[in-house]
Amino acid sequence: MLHVVNTIKRILRTAWVNSRYALFHRNTSKIFCIGFNKTGTTSLYHALLREGLKVGDQPTAERLLASYVDGDFDPIVEYCKTARAFQDVPFSMPNTYRHLYHAFPDAKFILSVRDSGDQWYESQLKFAAKRLGRTPTLEDLKESEYCWKGWSYRYHQAVFGNGVEFEDKQAKIHTYEQHIADVQIFFRDKPGQLLVLNVGEEGAFSKFCQYLGIRSKHTAFPWAKRTASLRAAEAVQGSTGASTVDSSGASSVDRLGTYYGVGSVASTVDSSKVPPRVSVVVLTCNHELYIHETLEGIVTQQTNFPFEVIVHDDASSDRTPDIIKEYQKKYPHLIKPIFQTENQWFKGVNPISTYIFPHVSGEYIAFCEGDDYWTDPSKLQKQVDFMDHHPDYTFCSHDVHMKYEDGVNVKEVFYIKPAVGSFSFTFLDEFMNHFLATATLLVRRKVAMDMPVTNNMISVEIYSMLYFLSRGNGYYMEDKMVVKRRNPGGITMNLAYRENISFGQYRLWNEVLAFAPIPYKKLIRCKIAEYQRQFIKKRSFPSGTHFFGLLMGSILNNPYWFVGLSERYRQSLLKTFARQSFHS
Repeated sequence: MLHVVNTIKRILRTAWVNSRYALFHRNTSKIFCIGFNKTGTTSLYHALLREGLKVGDQPTAERLLASYVDGDFDPIVEYCKTARAFQDVPFSMPNTYRHLYHAFPDAKFILSVRDSGDQWYESQLKFAAKRLGRTPTLEDLKESEYCWKGWSYRYHQAVFGNGVEFEDKQAKIHTYEQHIADVQIFFRDKPGQLLVLNVGEEGAFSKFCQYLGIRSKHTAFPWAKRTASLRAAEAVQGSTGASTVDSSGASSVDRLGTYYGVGSVASTVDSSKVPPRVSVVVLTCNHELYIHETLEGIVTQQTNFPFEVIVHDDASSDRTPDIIKEYQKKYPHLIKPIFQTENQWFKGVNPISTYIFPHVSGEYIAFCEGDDYWTDPSKLQKQVDFMDHHPDYTFCSHDVHMKYEDGVNVKEVFYIKPAVGSFSFTFLDEFMNHFLATATLLVRRKVAMDMPVTNNMISVEIYSMLYFLSRGNGYYMEDKMVVKRRNPGGITMNLAYRENISFGQYRLWNEVLAFAPIPYKKLIRCKIAEYQRQFIKKRSFPSGTHFFGLLMGSILNNPYWFVGLSERYRQSLLKTFARQSFHS
């Protein structure tokens, strides 16, 4: 019986995929961003995501460096089948574009550049020094744990040549300019296949859209305004102060000053040259009863490293903005507020990716919602110490105290954890039972910034956790260092949220499916099929779907329900994962 079901499944899936390809993917030309790092590649990456294009997973691509060094471009070409657009290593490395062109002759190439070679050199030098605290040496590159130990050194050698020091300005600018010249010569007789783009120039986003045939509601690159504000900040040498950001994303003052929490030992370091190691993100709206406790728990953190606090107020109608301003005035070296004039959450705009991430500077990002608060002044220090010593983990979390306000049902157990004490956990652990609180998270900035942008406001917390875990394991500390508050004014208690929860969660699992580790995709498809059958039964269809599409989707995602074996199939998958975990 199962053999017959599998045969039907293959036939239906092939027909379904082919029909969707014909309808929605007529223009599937590959897009390769081939400019060097620090030429606006991050802006291009986020713009491509924002316009709905699937971009290749960067950590996976970076592991192809070995193939590049060996001159074996077949694995790189094969990887290009996983998405439509690609950027950074190895696509930005010299001569890769030649192999990409021959493999994909109808592809489009974007060569991002800076105003000058000097500007590019200074930018990549400052970026590297910011991470290490000084200009790195070749020995530093050899010892770097990024991707794998020595990856950074191997990359530097492959691009700039053996023996070239990191701060060898003349050699590096020569390589940068040579790359630009080589690309332009190669494409000079291939009209329409190369766009040379300076993302900082006026009208750059319009050129980008016109070149790719995109009709966008946006007028600028996601990070363009941040670039402008940083350039303005560079002109203000020696000044200190808070950074107040309006909803446009523009910074009014530079981000200089001491970053240490008020409970920390005083520092004699010139803070204008020491970037924050942690960016604490606070999300708040109408939290005047709680925001004081939230901010107090953050500014009193005792750390031996600098940190900043980016507070995003989503157009509160109570005294929340006034309280934030009081803290900004009291702690100008810590508090960086962003005030909205219109509520972005109700507009379906994700404030984290749209307004907050462009202003994050730390190596790590911590989160706290405006009605929760930290209770342990060493919370950040404990988590950073752990992450520094365990580079294989993408983020860490910890236990919480639950606090129920009047009008909220009390649960004897709110979070069902997969283990007791402190433990490592995986994508499957969080998928099976959401047990992580946002206010406990400390995640690597690179992992968070690589997360695909979503404006689905339903279960965005779970979406984020699962993405982080798709990149590596997490670690759970048994310390209870946060109070998680449940109150009638919380987002999950909001009527609009609850009315749209089924449609939102259906969309959530479809989005998670795109980045989920391959072994777990079948399990996620089972969950998607459950929603599809639910919608069919209720005759309530999400926007853009119809009865036949949902029926076909439910059969393809879990054909075993058609013969009454749905739960049996699901349990067999779980048993397989359990056996794999036991033997690993």
